[in-house]
Amino acid sequence: MGHRLYKTYVDLTNIIIRVSNGTPAGKEHALLINSHLDSTPPSPGAADDALAVGVMLDCLRVLIHTPDWEPEHAIIFPNTVRAMINLEAAGSKGPTLLFQATAEEMIKAYANAPNPYATILANDIFSSGVILSDTDFRQFEQYLNVSGLDMAVVGHSYFYHTQKVRMFKIIIAPIWLTQLQDTVENIELGVAQHMGENTLAMLRHFADSKTALPQLASVTPHKPRLTYYSILCTWFLVYPFSFASVLHATLWIASTTLLLVRSDASSLSEFAKSQLYGLKHIVGSMVAALIGANTVAFIMSKVLDRSLSWFSNESLPLVFYGPPSVAAQFLLSSSRPENEDSIFTATLLWNSTLALVLQLVFDIGSSAFFMFPALSIFSGLVLQQIRTEDAKHILLSSYIIGNSLPLITGRLGEVSS
Repeated sequence: MGHRLYKTYVDLTNIIIRVSNGTPAGKEHALLINSHLDSTPPSPGAADDALAVGVMLDCLRVLIHTPDWEPEHAIIFPNTVRAMINLEAAGSKGPTLLFQATAEEMIKAYANAPNPYATILANDIFSSGVILSDTDFRQFEQYLNVSGLDMAVVGHSYFYHTQKVRMFKIIIAPIWLTQLQDTVENIELGVAQHMGENTLAMLRHFADSKTALPQLASVTPHKPRLTYYSILCTWFLVYPFSFASVLHATLWIASTTLLLVRSDASSLSEFAKSQLYGLKHIVGSMVAALIGANTVAFIMSKVLDRSLSWFSNESLPLVFYGPPSVAAQFLLSSSRPENEDSIFTATLLWNSTLALVLQLVFDIGSSAFFMFPALSIFSGLVLQQIRTEDAKHILLSSYIIGNSLPLITGRLGEVSS
């Protein structure tokens, strides 16, 4: 960090294949599909990036052997490229995640894939610069000035650019054996199929004469004003920021109205005081959870010298840091009186307000991940209002409904982050 690094490649050849119908019109507009041939030494690079290379070759095989298929647009001279798709891997299992998109047209096209898997949260995190690594996607965006999609396998990143060192003791002499991790054996079955099906669908879509590929010639890479996310790997929702703003504003107004209707406060100031009490408890619980988790992290790192033990399995962070976080929250709750209704309703108001402010003021599409819990809690409170007028105790059904959307979308948020 802070130092200039030069890389030198020797005896490497780029391979470029163009697929077109042979006519000048068919060569005028092209979609570029990219993957890289190199790998971090000494890794064999099975997932990063031989997997993507194999997917590209198989898509090529399928297309050229499809009877009566003639692309209206080529699939590559730099001056004809209108859009590009980059295929990467930072793991070895799970679906291929769309984590960067630089045009609304590309996201709408991706929505037609058979198994779309994407989230605006991943796009916002990656484009923020928090993640210091990058992909080949940036080179095409910066030097070719074309919009596109960046997709990668991200599950079980423990096998990404790593090797395992084992010690065997023979008689009195220890022998150290290095085992590379990014191998074919460690790639989950179905990973290549998911990437291949989506890539092939995108190729066929953009090769059709009815697509927006020619119009992309005048589109420069930019942050799309679309909110998009997958739900349970089954549904893919896409809607513009304008609709998101209306949705979040409507939810905030409805939530505030519901809380005022069901509140037994005698004045607005008393209602505000109740909500501030709940908000204080929420913030305190968050701080307590951070302290609990980081206490364990400090012990793992400084005392046991096992700072990256959690990285060996995707479930271990939950095992290591979940219990101390929950325990710290319970300890905080037991040390002071609680108002169940104030805390529950403040959670609704907190999330709906954050969703509205982040969307309206900062144009952050990931505000949807604050809208999800707000919508769930709102639904739970509406049901409670219908079933009972008791505003002091929250029904179990309200808790179940209130946690439904966060539980459904939480896994996607975890993967994309």
